[in-house]
Parts: sequence; C-alpha cells; structure tokens
Amino acid sequence: NNIIYKDQQVTIFQSALFQTNSTVVCTDDVVMVFDPAWLPDEVMNIKHYVDGIRGKRELFLIFTHSDYDHIIGYKAFDADKVFTSKAMDENPKKFEAVEQCLDFDEKYYIRRPYPLEYPAPDFTVFRDGVQYKHGQTKITFYLTPGHTADSMMVVIWQIGLCIAGDYLCNVE
Repeated sequence: NNIIYKDQQVTIFQSALFQTNSTVVCTDDVVMVFDPAWLPDEVMNIKHYVDGIRGKRELFLIFTHSDYDHIIGYKAFDADKVFTSKAMDENPKKFEAVEQCLDFDEKYYIRRPYPLEYPAPDFTVFRDGVQYKHGQTKITFYLTPGHTADSMMVVIWQIGLCIAGDYLCNVE
C-alpha cells in the first residue's frame, strides 16, 4: 500500500520512484484520478482502490502535464472522461512521451497489464479559468506553463483542493 494521505474525499498515492504522487478525489458525483503513475503494481493498486470506491459515479482522469511519468498509467483505467490542457493535446512530442514510457519499461524489464498510450482527451482546457461542472462538483482549470509548456493546475471548489502537478515537488 503506497497511500501517504487519506481523508473522506482525498487519497494520495506515492510511488517508490521519485516520490511521484497520484491523487484520487471522490465527491458525491464523480471519482477523479490525477496523474496515475509509475510502476505497474502501483498503478493497479490505484485502479483497485478506485474500483472499490467508485460505485455508480463517473470516473474522470485528469493529467496535469505530459511528462511520461504522469501519463504512464493512462490505459489502466476505463475513464468516462479524460481532461488535459489544449497544449498537452497538441503536444508535438506525443510520440516521444510514449517512447520514454516504453524505454523505461524495456530498461527495467517491466511488463504492464495495460497498453502504453498518450492520453486522448474528451475535454481540453484552452484558457485560464475554464470550468467543468458534473452534478454538484465544480472543477476549475488554470494553465500553468513553466514546469512543462502544457502544465495546468486544477481546483475542486467544494473541498478547497488545488492539484498543482509538479509545482510543489521538493525534489525538482
């Protein structure tokens, strides 16, 4: 179990690699998974956790940016909606991001029970302040280029939570 934080609505999983965090947020309306990352067992642990709490709620996958360690768990989930920034969707280096995933797995002889693919969004964030509402869950997206050209932060208002991607990483 790689859970480092848990309350009624937020569960943070931390990978053994680079202390990469993946966050699961559960509201009355939806379960959101942010940046499902790293090792296959870790990603599958997140998936099993989500399967156990989901119930009849929709599942959203939200990617804060396109670094390969943040997208590597994408196809482990059968999401109802996938969210990225427009810049991430239009990333001219999509192939390279997937190649980094494949190279990592090849280097360490890792086999995954799901394919490695670049996220295909159902909803793209094209400017600051774009909102998405699902039931009573209101999500606001902010473009935050810097760490990567396609980074974004996400605020879930009713629980006062901001997911900042790698911006609060004390390692980088």
